Amino acid sequence: MKFKLNKLFILLIFFLNLGFRLYFVSNTEFMSDDFSYFHLRNLIQLKTTGQLGYDSLSYGGRDIFYPLTYYYVILLFSLLLPLELIIKILPEILISILPVIIYLTVKLIVRNKYIALFSGLVAGFLPVTIQKTLNQASIYSLALPLIFLMFYLFLEVIYKKKNIGLFIILSFILPIIHPSTFIFVLTLIFYSILLFSESVPIKGIKLESILFSIFIMLIIGFITYNKAFLEYGIKFVYANSPLNYLETFRGHKLSDPLNYIGIIPLIFGSIGIYLGIFKYRKNSVFLFSSLILSTIALLLFSLIEYDLAMMFMGLSFSIMAGIALKHFFSYLEITKFQRYKNIIIIAICVITFISIYPSFGVAFNVMDNTLTTEEVEIIQRMGGRVDDDSSIMANIEEGHYITYFANRKNVADTYYLFAPDVDQRLNDIDLVYTSWSRAIALNTLHKYKVSYIYLSERTKLKYNIEDLKYIEDEKCFKKVDEYKGNKFYQVGC
Repeated sequence: MKFKLNKLFILLIFFLNLGFRLYFVSNTEFMSDDFSYFHLRNLIQLKTTGQLGYDSLSYGGRDIFYPLTYYYVILLFSLLLPLELIIKILPEILISILPVIIYLTVKLIVRNKYIALFSGLVAGFLPVTIQKTLNQASIYSLALPLIFLMFYLFLEVIYKKKNIGLFIILSFILPIIHPSTFIFVLTLIFYSILLFSESVPIKGIKLESILFSIFIMLIIGFITYNKAFLEYGIKFVYANSPLNYLETFRGHKLSDPLNYIGIIPLIFGSIGIYLGIFKYRKNSVFLFSSLILSTIALLLFSLIEYDLAMMFMGLSFSIMAGIALKHFFSYLEITKFQRYKNIIIIAICVITFISIYPSFGVAFNVMDNTLTTEEVEIIQRMGGRVDDDSSIMANIEEGHYITYFANRKNVADTYYLFAPDVDQRLNDIDLVYTSWSRAIALNTLHKYKVSYIYLSERTKLKYNIEDLKYIEDEKCFKKVDEYKGNKFYQVGC
C-alpha cells in the first residue's frame, strides 16, 4: 500500500505539471522565445547534414558551436513524430520530471512522502522556472532535471551506497549537456569546504564520489568547451553575452526573489537551512546550502544569468522547505498543539495552493508575449523580397525570427558565442532604432548591407518609440509592408 501511494504521488506531481504546461502550449502553434527557433534551425540542419558548422544567416555569416546532446535526444524522438511537434512537447515532458526528482530527494532526506509531495508541488510551479521554460525549447528543460538527479544520486550513494553506477554514468554525460552543469562541480567544492569548516569528516565513498565526479566532469567539460574556454576564459559560461544584456544581480531589487521564487519556498527554505546547519548538521542541508552559496558567488562575479540563478536557488529552497516542515511536525508531536494537527495540515495545503496560484499569472504573461500569426506572416512575406546577399535589421530579440521565418541574414541575434563584434553590433542596432540622424542611420545600415528594417510592436515597446525618427525622407526609407502595427521599411539610398 505504501509503495502504491508513493507511485501515486509521483504520477500526481508529474501529470499536474505536465497538464498545466500542455494546456498553455496547446494554445499556440508558435514558441514563446526567439531562441527556440535557433534550436529548431540547428535541429533541421543536423537532421539534414549530420553536423553543425557554418551558419550563413546568423550575424551575416558565422561559425556555430553548440553541445549536441540535447539535439540528439530531440532527434531521437522525432523519428516518431514531426520535429516541430516534438520540440514543443518534449521539453515540457522533460521539465515536468524535475519536480518528481525534488519529491524523491526530499523523501530520501525526511523520509516522509507527504512532506516530499509538498516540496515537489512547490518546485514544479516556481514562477521563474515557468517563465524560462514554458513553451520554449530551452536546454534547461534537460539540464535542470539531470543536475538535480545528480544531487539525488549523490545523496543515495553516501546514504545508502546504491545507484553508484548511474551516478558514474551521469558524471560523464552531464558536462556535455550545457556549461550551466558545471555548477554541480562548484557546489561539491563549496560542500567540501563547508564540511571542513564544520569539522565534519569527508571519507570513504563520500570522498571518492566527490573527487571522481569533480575530476571527470572538469576533464570532459574542458575537452568539450576547450575552444570557448581558450577564447573567453571562465566567462565562457555565459557564452560571450554582452554585460549590458546579461541579466545579473545588478539592477534587481532585494524583493525580486519573492517574485521569482515565491514567499513560501523562501520562508520555509530559510528555516530549513538554519535548522539543518546550526541544529542538526545534515549532509543534505550542507549540500543544498552549498548550491545556494555557489549560485550567489557566480552572481556576484557576473558569471551566471539572474534567471538561471533564481531557478537553482528556488529549487534548493523548495528542498529545504521540506526539511523545515519535517522538524515543524516533529516539534508539534511534543506540544499541546498536536490536537490541532489536522487543522494545521489543511492550512499548509491551502498555503501550498495559494503559492501555486501566481504561476498561472506568469504562464499567461509568457503566452501573451509569444510570437503572433501576424508577426510570422509579415516576416515570411519579406523573406521573398530580400536579396540573398542583403540583411534585415531587427532588434536583438527577434534575430532568430528573421533567420528562421524569412530565411534571410540578420545583423545580430541572441546566440553570442563566437559571434563577430557583438558589442558593436548591439550598439549599432540600438542606434538605428533610437537615432534622430538619417546620416548616422544610413551609415550603420550600409555597414551591414541592410536592405530592410523591421519595426515590430515589441521593438517599439523595447525602445519606447512610435516609429523611426528619420523616416520623413521617403526616398531613403520607404514603408513597403505593414500588418497589425508591424512594419518593414526598405532602405533606398
